[in-house]
Amino acid sequence: MIAGMNMTPDQTFTAVQLRNQAELLCSVFFGSPVSTIQGQQGDIALFSPGTLVGYMTVQRRKTRAFLFRTGEGDASEKVAGVYPSVTLLVEARSRGNVRKLFRLVHYLRRKKVPLQELPDMFFCRFHALLASRNMSNQEINSLVLKCRTIGDFSL
Repeated sequence: MIAGMNMTPDQTFTAVQLRNQAELLCSVFFGSPVSTIQGQQGDIALFSPGTLVGYMTVQRRKTRAFLFRTGEGDASEKVAGVYPSVTLLVEARSRGNVRKLFRLVHYLRRKKVPLQELPDMFFCRFHALLASRNMSNQEINSLVLKCRTIGDFSL
């Protein structure tokens, strides 16, 4: 049990490594941890099950960003610096795609769309658009328009 935290015996938190060193930067750009504890290599943010988390790593000149939902039983993807496995929704591996992911999160927050409540399929469709080389802002806008009202999102 973690000091100062109320948790049930069957509750598992997802640990996210935070680093701020010259050779490695790891930070959370979306999501609120229930707690942050000190680890051997830096702070560790703890998230409740089912939480949507945006996580970025910068190592040397490689920038990556991930959007994942913390474990709720069927989580199966491993993300470096995150334990246990999570449901990975978006992985951006280039600076351009990281920027597009940040723009999407910023846009949705500005429009007061509750990202936590969006269905995982929304983010999976965004990831598919991100993977295509010719993704246009118009395609992103179209996807965003579909989700502006949570109840109106349809595949």
